[in-house]
Amino acid sequence: KGGEEKYNLVKELAFPLLRRVLMDGDAVAFQLGVKYHYYEGLCDISHQYDKYSLSTKEENPYKLDQLLHTQENSRWQQVCDYKTGLSFPEFLLQWHINRGLYAQVLDYGRYCPALLSTLLAKDERLQKYQWIPSLRSNEYAEASRQLLTNAKSPESSSTLSSSRRALSLA
Repeated sequence: KGGEEKYNLVKELAFPLLRRVLMDGDAVAFQLGVKYHYYEGLCDISHQYDKYSLSTKEENPYKLDQLLHTQENSRWQQVCDYKTGLSFPEFLLQWHINRGLYAQVLDYGRYCPALLSTLLAKDERLQKYQWIPSLRSNEYAEASRQLLTNAKSPESSSTLSSSRRALSLA
């Protein structure tokens, strides 16, 4: 195996080990994930603490918003995930899409609106949520048009309550 491949394998193996062995393993693993751009580990820790925060009402100390907010820093745009080839914003949104965590996709998408717009248009799992960013950006006519499109869709027309909800929002 090449040097870079071994390095990435060590990252993948060390991350869960650090979390289990060290008393402050999550904090250390998160810091190292940021330093060495281990996106899978960062998403995993943040998501686990998001779930914990919901039940305890405590703030998630490992939120990824700050990393996205600083994505203008070219380093986060240039360093791609070694498995997927995606930049951090792309990886983060795709990670959440793959797990059906669409609310988080829309939330994190506020920091990368062009990427979110592309994903909303091309991923059919997200298309019914296209109206939300339009509403956030005060594009009420566009949001209304998208909601009407949702109400007319075969998926929505299969249940009266879905159609009524979309039409009442439009």
